[in-house]
Amino acid sequence: DVPEAALRTGPMPTQGLVVTLDADTVTAFARRSAFDSGAVMGIQPEPRSLAVRGDRLALGLRLWGGTSWYRDFDVDAKVAVSGGQLVVSEPSVRETRASDGAAAADPLAYVVSGVVPEVLSRLPDVAFGVPATHASDEGRKRTTATLSGLSGNGEALVVRGDLEIGRVGHRTKVKARRGGR
Repeated sequence: DVPEAALRTGPMPTQGLVVTLDADTVTAFARRSAFDSGAVMGIQPEPRSLAVRGDRLALGLRLWGGTSWYRDFDVDAKVAVSGGQLVVSEPSVRETRASDGAAAADPLAYVVSGVVPEVLSRLPDVAFGVPATHASDEGRKRTTATLSGLSGNGEALVVRGDLEIGRVGHRTKVKARRGGR
């Protein structure tokens, strides 16, 4: 969705796929994906900040109850790629702020025990907006990108993976080097 963007071609990669994304960009993707995914149990999640440091995910999450109230949470969890799946585990959740109407509209126990775990179970899709494996057909070529690693330094997210590029019946696989860039 970038105006005047053009597809550029170059030599076939030989070392795999390593992409570094700014944390603000990842947060913007997460916010859009959350709104596209819709409400969870009548409550709309809105990622407000997202950072990965090593294998830990720090997520600032606002939960909206319609337009009348919200609650803010800090979520800390382990994030990894396992068996071709993006996995979020060992979450800790701490409420940091609530609007004036939040207590009357929705008991905190309901939000924490019902909505937050459901949002966390959807976090790989909500936070990153892409599955661990994604395929796309462009003309007669098929490109499949598979996520194999995820890390970060708090300011940027580093994604490692494999690419398969080819025509029907012919594929070239490129793997990312271990350890990074």
